[in-house]
Amino acid sequence: PPRPATPTEPGGAALAEVRRVSAARTPAEVLNIAADAEDAAMQKAWKRLVFMLHPDKLMAHSDAEKAAAAQALHAIHQAKQDFKESAQASGAVEVPEKLEAAGKPLCTRNTPGQRRYEVRWVVPETSDAARPVEKFEVYGPRCFGHAGEPMEWVLLATLPKLEGCFIFVEESPSQQEVMWAGDRVRVPAVPLTVYACNGRGRSEALYFMLPWLNKFPWLQGQESMLCGQCCTVQVMPAGKGDKVQCVACGIWSSPSSAAVVVRCPKCQGEALWDGSAARLDCRLCGRHVAVGLRAQQRPEKHRASGGSAGGSGGSGRCLGQSVPPTRHY
Repeated sequence: PPRPATPTEPGGAALAEVRRVSAARTPAEVLNIAADAEDAAMQKAWKRLVFMLHPDKLMAHSDAEKAAAAQALHAIHQAKQDFKESAQASGAVEVPEKLEAAGKPLCTRNTPGQRRYEVRWVVPETSDAARPVEKFEVYGPRCFGHAGEPMEWVLLATLPKLEGCFIFVEESPSQQEVMWAGDRVRVPAVPLTVYACNGRGRSEALYFMLPWLNKFPWLQGQESMLCGQCCTVQVMPAGKGDKVQCVACGIWSSPSSAAVVVRCPKCQGEALWDGSAARLDCRLCGRHVAVGLRAQQRPEKHRASGGSAGGSGGSGRCLGQSVPPTRHY
């Protein structure tokens, strides 16, 4: 087996640094600087170590030594970040200034399953030593309350300090969860927040309001109302002033008092009627929930012969009603 290299041999200094870094316990020890060193001293020590352990300088070494050097190089990069954040958290700097938006959110794709928004903010041209920016963080709500208020904000992305754009895409699982939360409640707008961050903390939030309900046609439709006499669910008319007659039992009801939200049994998304009041479909997952009662009407002789009521078999009326199965026997 090869004997251990010494600092006097070619490459020995690099391997000695690898062993020293592996034994270090703090970021300052990894960088071989004082715990209260200035930023300039830290940067100088970091550059020296990165130059010394560059892979091109270790070509003559064994694979095991190269792997150890790569781990040490990773530890050096992490130590630089940790040392900077620790110095900032100790009170050497203040949190960054609040960001400014660089225009309105832009929807670049509105295809179901592939929706995409872009939000942009102004990246400071010069670095403020008293309020440095180390990164940007983007958050979104994973759920909404019944009144549409955002809740349970989650981190969607961490971006480098020179990046001034975030692309909100439905293909990303964490971002998809936020989009579907907006679909489930059919909110007018989905909010995103962007923070400028350093080791001391975060700036005030920059809010972006992404147009939602009116942006995607499949989220729109006609709401439902429930007959208090026979529990038939039917489409609610656009005007809520006049009373509406039940299509099943003929009882007249006020739309304002008979309004009901129909939820999908699969995903709990809101189900709405199409323009012809013939279909009731979930606006979140697309599940077909019910067929309008008038759309199920069929000739009397066909009913007497026991034929199927287009689409679902059995009693067609139950598809358009919110009635427990025991009420149909």
